[in-house]
Amino acid sequence: MIPHLSIRSRLVLLIVLAWVILSSVIGYALVLEKRELLQQKQERTNNALELGFSVLDYYQSQVEAGALSRRDAEATAAAAVSRMRYDGLNYFSIYDLNYHMLRHPIKPVMNGGDFSSLTDANGVRIVFELVEAAKRDKGEFVYYLWPKPGNAKPVKKAATSRLFAPWGWVLQTGIYIDDVDIEFRSKLLTYLGLIAAAMLLLVLLLWHIANGISKPLHDLQESVGRIAGLDLSDPDVLHAVAEKLSASARDGNCPEIKHLAHAYALLAGRLVDANDNLGDVNRKLTAELNDRHRAEAERDDAEQANQSKSAFLANMSHEIRTPLNAIIGLTHLLRRNQLDDQQRERLGKIDAAATHLLAVIDNILDLSKIEAGKLELELADFSPAALLDEARSLVQDRVAAKGLDFRTEIRGLPTVLHGDVTRLRQALVNYLGNAVKFTEKGGIILRASVVDEDAHHVQVRFAVQDTGIGIAAEKVPMLFQVFEQVDTSITRKFGGSGLGLAINRRFAQLMGGEAGVDSTPGQGSTFWLTAKLGKRPGVVLDTGKQDADLKAEQRLGRHCADARVLLVEDNPINQEVALELLARVGLSADVAQNGEQALGKVRESTFDLILMDVQMPVMDGLEATRRIRQLPACAHVPILAMTANAFREDKVACLAAGMTDFVAKPVDPTVLYSTLLRWLPQHKPAPGGALISARNEAGGTPAGHGDSELRQRLRTIAGLNLERGLLCTAGKLPKLVRYLQMFAETHAQDADRVQYYLTAHDPEQARRWVHALKGVAGNLGAESVHAASQALDMAIRRGAGADELARNLGAMAEELGVFVAGIRSALALDCSA
Repeated sequence: MIPHLSIRSRLVLLIVLAWVILSSVIGYALVLEKRELLQQKQERTNNALELGFSVLDYYQSQVEAGALSRRDAEATAAAAVSRMRYDGLNYFSIYDLNYHMLRHPIKPVMNGGDFSSLTDANGVRIVFELVEAAKRDKGEFVYYLWPKPGNAKPVKKAATSRLFAPWGWVLQTGIYIDDVDIEFRSKLLTYLGLIAAAMLLLVLLLWHIANGISKPLHDLQESVGRIAGLDLSDPDVLHAVAEKLSASARDGNCPEIKHLAHAYALLAGRLVDANDNLGDVNRKLTAELNDRHRAEAERDDAEQANQSKSAFLANMSHEIRTPLNAIIGLTHLLRRNQLDDQQRERLGKIDAAATHLLAVIDNILDLSKIEAGKLELELADFSPAALLDEARSLVQDRVAAKGLDFRTEIRGLPTVLHGDVTRLRQALVNYLGNAVKFTEKGGIILRASVVDEDAHHVQVRFAVQDTGIGIAAEKVPMLFQVFEQVDTSITRKFGGSGLGLAINRRFAQLMGGEAGVDSTPGQGSTFWLTAKLGKRPGVVLDTGKQDADLKAEQRLGRHCADARVLLVEDNPINQEVALELLARVGLSADVAQNGEQALGKVRESTFDLILMDVQMPVMDGLEATRRIRQLPACAHVPILAMTANAFREDKVACLAAGMTDFVAKPVDPTVLYSTLLRWLPQHKPAPGGALISARNEAGGTPAGHGDSELRQRLRTIAGLNLERGLLCTAGKLPKLVRYLQMFAETHAQDADRVQYYLTAHDPEQARRWVHALKGVAGNLGAESVHAASQALDMAIRRGAGADELARNLGAMAEELGVFVAGIRSALALDCSA
C-alpha cells in the first residue's frame, strides 16, 4: 500500500509515526520515573526506620550501663520515637510480638489494644502481617488501605517493620502511595509540555519539507500529465510541452526536482523524434497482425479438416463393421453344421480374413491416435514363423490367381519374440497387398532377418520383395505420406487409399524402427520396415497339441462342464441370452439381479467365475466387485466385466475395481468362450462334455418352410440385423422371436423414462436406463436402436448441454418407436396365436 502513497501522504504518515514513537518512549520513561519515585520513598522510609532503631539502641545501651532501668528506658524511648516525623506526616508505631499496640503517636487510646484481627477493606490483616514481616527480617513492605491524617477515606499505604529483639518490640512506619502520585503528576505535566512543544516543532518542520518537495512535484506532474491528452501527431504541441518542462527545470528550488524536470523535458523532445517512426511501426505491426490472423484461420481450418477426417474414419468404420459383423456371425453359424474338409477350410479362410479385416479397420482408426500421440502398442509373445505364415495365407489366393511364385525366408530369428504382432501383421499385409497389386509376373519374397541385437532385444528387418513395375526415384519420398499415391493413373488402375504405407512407417517408428523402399523401375521393389522386439529365451508358446483342432466352445464343454458360474445382470433379455450361451457349453449358472444380490450369493455359495454387468440398480458392478474382493474366500475368483461400455477408461475402471477381464456387449460368442476358457479351472475331458460339443456342433433344427416365412417377416423390422440376433441364440429362431417380444414389452417406454430423469436433473439414473437399452439392443441385433442409445449415452457421459441431450433423446425415441412398431407388426400373427 505504501508504494502507492504520494509524498505528502508519506510525510503525514511519518509525522504520525514519529508522534507514536515519541509518545511510547516518553510513556515508558514516565513509568520508570514513577517507579524511581516509589523506590526513593521506600528508601527514605528504611532510613527513617534505621533512625528510630538508633534511638532504641541508645536507650538499651543506657540500660546495660546501669544508668537507666529498663522500664524507664522503654518509656523514654517510646516517647522519643512517637514524636519523630519524616516527610511531613509520616510517623512510627510500636507493637509487641503478640500484636498489641504499645505506642501510637497520634491516637493514644489505641495503646494496649489487641490488633491481631485488624483488617482493611481488602481483608489484609495489617498488624499481623507487619509483625510477621518483622520476624522474617527481610525488609519487606506490606501494602494495605489506611486513612491519611485529616482524611477519612482510606488510601493505599506501603509500610515496613523491624523487630527490636532486646525488648521484643516491632517498630513500624510507612508511606502513602498517593504522595508519590502527587509528585509524579507534577512531573507528568512538565513532560507533557515538553512533548507538545517537540511535536509542534516536528510538525512545522515536516510541513515545510512537504511544501518544498510535494508542491513542485505536483506542478511537474500536472505538466507531464498534459502529454497524455495531447495530439502527439502535432510536433508544435510537443515542443510547447517540452519548453514548459524546461522552464520548470530552470525555476525549481530543489536540485533533484530540477534534474527530474530536465529529464522529462528530454523525454518530451524524444517523443517528437519517436513520433516520426510511429507510423512505420504501426503499419508493420498491422501487417504482422494480419499475417497472424491468417495463420490462425489456416490452423483452425486444418483442425476442422482433421476433425472431419476423424469423423469420416469413425463413420466408415461403423459402415464396414455392420456387414462384417454379419459375415463373422454367419461364418460362426455355418461352421456349426456338418461340413466336409474343403468347406471347413474355406470357412476358416473367410473367418481369418474377416477377423483380420476387422483388425485393419481398427488400425486405420489408429492413424488419428498416432498423429495425436495416443496409440499404445499391445505387446505379447508370438512366433515370427507363424506371423509370416499368417500374412502369407491372407494373400495366397490372390497370388495363386495371378500365377506368381511366393516364398518366405527367416534368417537367424529366435523362435519366440515379444512385440505388437497385430501391427506387424497389418504392416506385412499392407506390403504384400501392394506387391500382389503391382506385380503381373515373376514372384514375391517375404523375408525376416536380424539387423542388430543385444542381450534383451533384437532389431528385425521385415521385407517384401517383388518383381513388379518399380518406382521412379523422384517419386519415392512421397510414398510414405498420408493419402499420397505415385500418380493418378495408378490410382485409377490399381486403386488404394494411400494410407497403408503411411501407417506402416508410423508403426515402425512406434516400435523403435523405420520404414522405407528400395526400387528400380521395370525391375521391382523391396519394401521394408525394422522393429525392435524383445527376446524371450526359454519361452514356449502354447500350441494346444491336444485341443489344436477344437474350438474354445468345444473345449469348454469338455474341460469346464462342472464349473459354477454366477451371472450378475439386471436385464431379463440379457439374462436369457447369456444363460443360453452358457448352457450351450454345459455351464450351470446362478442369476443375481444386481450387485447386492450377487454379494449375498457369493457369501452363501462357491463359484468358479462371476460374469458381472457394470451398470445396475441398487448396487453397481464396480462396487459389488470391490466388496466381493474383501471376502477372504473370493479374493482370487475370476470376475469378468460384461458391459456395453467398451471405452478404454471403462476397462481401466473395471480392472481398478478388482475385475479380472473384460467382455464387451454385444457379446461375441467366440470372444466370450475364449475368455471363459482362459479363466475357468480346467479338468480332464468328460464324456458329457463330448456329447455337449457334438450336440452344439450339430446346431439347431433344420429350417423348415415356417422358419423361412418367419425369417422374411423378421427381415421387415427396420433396424434389425437378423444374423447378429441369431448369433446369440445359436441360430434358434423361436428364441430370438421370444426375446424380441420381451424387448417390445419391457423397453417400449424407455425413452419416456430417460426423459423423466433428465427433466429431474438426475443424469446418472437416465444413463442407467440408456445403458441397459444399449446392451439389450446390441445383443438382439437392433443396430439402429443400439447406435442411437450409444450416442445418447456418450452425450450424458461427457455432460452435454440440454439441447444436445434433447436431440439425441429424440433420435433414440424415434429409432426405438420404429423398432418396437416393426416387432409388433412382424410378429402380430405369433402374438395372436
